[in-house]
Amino acid sequence: MDEEILVKVCILAIDGLEYNLAVQWNLKNLLQTTYGKIELTPEYYHEIENVPITPKVWASFITGKKPSVHGINKFWTYGKLEKIRNLPLIRNLKGKRKLLWRIGIKPRILDRQDLKTKTIFDIVKPSIALDVPTYNLPTETQFAFRKAITLHGIEAFIKCAWETFEKRRQTFLEKLDSNWKLLMAYFSLLDALGHVCIKKKPEELLKAYKTIDKLAEETKNRLNEQHICLIVSDHGMKLSEDGISGTHSNHAFWSLNIETDWKPKDITDFHPKIIKWTENRKT
Repeated sequence: MDEEILVKVCILAIDGLEYNLAVQWNLKNLLQTTYGKIELTPEYYHEIENVPITPKVWASFITGKKPSVHGINKFWTYGKLEKIRNLPLIRNLKGKRKLLWRIGIKPRILDRQDLKTKTIFDIVKPSIALDVPTYNLPTETQFAFRKAITLHGIEAFIKCAWETFEKRRQTFLEKLDSNWKLLMAYFSLLDALGHVCIKKKPEELLKAYKTIDKLAEETKNRLNEQHICLIVSDHGMKLSEDGISGTHSNHAFWSLNIETDWKPKDITDFHPKIIKWTENRKT
């Protein structure tokens, strides 16, 4: 008689992981048994900038719904000040965020209370979500590196991005030994450094990719044959038109540690698949 086993799904959510760079640098722990990229359609783009925006994509990933349904279209809100902030004269005012920081006004990051539909964490039990955008409650680390670049410049930003990664890495590795059927951990290192290092400090960006590749290796070494390891990004990174900074590319990265003919065509396709994976199956 076949033995029934319970499949567990571990998700490394890597903001800004660029498919082309992972392939170019042959990062074998990121390029698992099956991998590819997903083209992101304009519904996932920023309302002003013509690039995918992180909260829209991750909200669609965890809900299986389009942005028009889950209701998330930005990172944060200034609450009652939002209408004033978006007035034409104010919106285009340079340095307004820095001014607000200095006078003690900071936005509220959008989280699960802003979602208009259920997530995979509400369906799959027990589940653990670590720093997942649009779901987890805001923490100081989520503000830290944004505050660093706003007030102190690029070097402080890079330092803070690495410190934030290390804190999240330690928490994630500790949670690997917990009781869960679904574990999703979010890391922003590649996105943060991609924006500021893609041209001026490529060696720093390569170091970051190798670090994430090492994290993937360490994760899989802690898992077993009953675990599915999904590595996924919300978008990639490319050189901006200014030729100096990085901006979001219009495709997401994904890879799985299992052989499968299944290929996601949209970021929402993962939601039903993850639920199916975590159901009991027979081998």
